[in-house]
Amino acid sequence: MTSPPAKNATAGETVKRILFLDVLRAIACLMVVFYHSAVNIGIFPYVIWGVCGVHLFFVLSGYLLAVPYCKALLSGTSLPSIRLFYSRRIIRVLPPYLIALGLFILLRMVTGSKVPSADNIVSHLFLVFNYGSDQEFFSINPVFWTLAIEVQFYLFLPIFMAILAHFVTRSNLPRSSSVLAGLLLLLFVGIGTRAFEFYLHGGGGSSPNESIKFKSFLAFLDLFVMGMLVAFLKHLPESHVLRRVSSYRLIGSGLFLIVSANLWLTIRGGYDWMTVTELGTAMFFPILVAAGFACVLLAHVLAPERTDRLLHIPALAWVGQISYSIYLYHVGIQAVVWKIFDWKRYIADFSTLAVVNAFTALPVILLVSYVMYRLVEQPTLAWMSILAKRKVAD
Repeated sequence: MTSPPAKNATAGETVKRILFLDVLRAIACLMVVFYHSAVNIGIFPYVIWGVCGVHLFFVLSGYLLAVPYCKALLSGTSLPSIRLFYSRRIIRVLPPYLIALGLFILLRMVTGSKVPSADNIVSHLFLVFNYGSDQEFFSINPVFWTLAIEVQFYLFLPIFMAILAHFVTRSNLPRSSSVLAGLLLLLFVGIGTRAFEFYLHGGGGSSPNESIKFKSFLAFLDLFVMGMLVAFLKHLPESHVLRRVSSYRLIGSGLFLIVSANLWLTIRGGYDWMTVTELGTAMFFPILVAAGFACVLLAHVLAPERTDRLLHIPALAWVGQISYSIYLYHVGIQAVVWKIFDWKRYIADFSTLAVVNAFTALPVILLVSYVMYRLVEQPTLAWMSILAKRKVAD
C-alpha cells in the first residue's frame, strides 16, 4: 500500500519515496518469511528477530494512513472523506485476502488437514476471529490474524480522527499540542490494553500458561501510533526543533532499540512475546521495537536525500510491491515445498535446515506471489486509482 504522491513533488521525488517504502515493506515481509522458515522446526530463540517484521508492517500502516489526517489537523483543513477512506481500504485489502482465504479453506478440505468449522470460516470472513479461541487465532492460515488487527484499526481510525478534530478546534492549546496529546492517548491505550489482556488471558499467575495474551486490535494500537507520530512530525513546520534531529542519529537509535529489545527478550528466556509470562515484556517489548522502526522511517521522512543511498534498492522494492501476496501465501507454499524436498532426511542440524528450507522455498514464494499480484492485486490497485480520480473530479 503506497502513499499518494504529494502535489508539489517532482516525479523523481515521488518515485524515490515510494521506492523507500516498498523497500521497508520488503524487509518486513522477508523478516516474517524467514521467521516462519525457522519457527516451524522449533529453532528458539534465534528466530525471534524475524517476527518483528509484523511490528514494521503496523508502523508503516499507521504512518501511511495518518499522513492526510495529520496534515489536515495541523493545517486546519477538512479531514479526508470517510467514505473514500473505507472504500479504498476495502478494495485494497479484502479481494486478495478473500481469495487467499478461499484457497486455504479449499486446500484444507482437499487434504483433510484441520478443516475449519463453519463458525470459524464466518469469523474469518468478517475478520473477527482474533476474539475467539487460541486455535482460531492461528487457524486456516497463521498470518491472517494481523489482517484482522489491521482491518479493525482501519475501522477505528477515521472515527477517532473525527473526534480528535472536534477536540482540536475547541481546545485552547496550539493545534500541534492537541494533536500530539490525542496520539499519545492512543499510545497509552495500547500499552494499557496489553497489561489488561495479559492478566485476562492467564498472565501473572504462579503457573502462567502459554495462551495467546493479546487478541484485540487495541493491544496493538501503540504500534500503529508510532507510525502516526512519524506522520505528525512530517507535517510540523520546517523550523520545529523535532525536525532538526540528525537522520543518522535516528537510524542508529532505531537499530539500537530493535536490537536491544530482542536481546532483552532473548536473555529473559522468551521467544514469543505474545505468550510471554512477564508483564514488563508484554507491555514494553512491542513498543520498543516499533519505536526503533519509527526512528528509521522518520530519518527518511525528514531527510530523504540522506537515506536514499542506504535503502534505494530496486530489487527489494520489487519484493515490496508484491509483499502483500508474499505475506498471504508464503506459509502454505513453504509447507508444500518442504514436503516435496524433505531436507530433514539429509540435514540433522536445525539451524542449517532452517536456512536451506528458507532459500528452497523463497524462489517459489516469489514466483507464486508475483502471479497473484498480477492477477488479483493489480486490478484492485486500478480500482483504487479510479476512485482517486473520481474524487479529484468531484
